[in-house]
Order: sequence, then structure tokens, then C-alpha cells
Amino acid sequence: AFENQEGVRALVRNIFNTEFVLLFLLLMVAIMFISALWIFKYHFIVIYKMQAWPAMEMSRKITSRNFLSIIGFILLMGLIITISILPCGIGLLFSLPLLIGATYSAFAQITHCDQKNEIDNEMFDFIPEKQQD
Repeated sequence: AFENQEGVRALVRNIFNTEFVLLFLLLMVAIMFISALWIFKYHFIVIYKMQAWPAMEMSRKITSRNFLSIIGFILLMGLIITISILPCGIGLLFSLPLLIGATYSAFAQITHCDQKNEIDNEMFDFIPEKQQD
């Protein structure tokens, strides 16, 4: 590769042409669209103990009503994650818990699952019951 630099340049120009870049961008938009639709699937599985497919359907129904807000959230969190990767990935120690907490907070605001009447011991079997005195 070092001896035939012109051949390498021609190969890179052929691979990274306008058509490739446009198809790549289209693929990224499709992936972002699908991930935005199914962003809350794990929350439904854990909190409401749903099966995978019904949880994905419920996530799709909820996010379709709040789609632009969810897209903005994903773009903002993606920017934060990208910036946190730059200093040798050490920023991920702070930004990944932030991402998880912010996603749960968005889920709780949309579904109101953090209300007292929504949460009971059957949902969270690891919560010890209060001792009766």
C-alpha cells in the first residue's frame, strides 16, 4: 500500500463516492428511526413485565405520539456520548449512566409509571415488604 499510493487513493475515491455517502446517511436515518420507535422496550419489559413483542408494540405506540421529542432526545444524547468518547473514552463512565437515567426519566414522564399508585411490590419483587410492628 505504501508503494502504490495512487492506487490506494483511487480505491478510496471509488469507495467513498457520493452514492455511497448518500446510502450511508439513509441507512443511519433508518436506524435512528427504528431505535427511536423502540427506545422504551426494555422499560416495558422490566417495569410492566411484558413479553418482548408486546413491549415493542407499546413502545412504538407511545413514541409515535412524541416522535419529534424522542428524536431530539436521541440526537442530544448521541452528541453527549460522542463528546464523552473523545478523551480516551473516560467520559463514558459519566455519560452512560446519564443516558440510562435520562431515558428512564423520559419514560416515566410519558407513562407516569413513577406515580405511587402505579408501583407495587409485585412489579418489583426485590423490594422488601415493610415490617408490621
